[in-house]
Amino acid sequence: MMDKKLEQYPPYIQQELSKLNDKIEPITKQFLKYRLWGTPLVVVSMLNLFLIILPFGVSTEIIPALLLFAVLGAVGMALSKEAKLKRTEVVTQTQDYMLKRIAESDSDYREEYLRRVRNDALKGVDLFIEFLQKEKRGRWG
Repeated sequence: MMDKKLEQYPPYIQQELSKLNDKIEPITKQFLKYRLWGTPLVVVSMLNLFLIILPFGVSTEIIPALLLFAVLGAVGMALSKEAKLKRTEVVTQTQDYMLKRIAESDSDYREEYLRRVRNDALKGVDLFIEFLQKEKRGRWG
């Protein structure tokens, strides 16, 4: 999934990001599936409910259709909620991987980057790449 973006980095960073991607890819796929189905189901259901109720009102003939669209909307909302949970899980697993990798390092910058990654989740991957670059410079000159 990250393959095109990976090409811009040196091989040692590509390797670490590829490991990270392998870890989160199954969860990311689930997130995308849930998001792909959840949002359209909610929109279509709400639209159809309004289009049925406004012109015709509620009568016994259209109750099955109303129930169908209400159930589809509920399923869509459940999928959207699950997508949100999966997105949170991706962020958590990404941060856990980066923190574990940084903690295993013997770099002098380890503690600083552990703190920075914990405190700034939005910049976590950028900080991780920065750490990997500093680690490489520290080992190889």
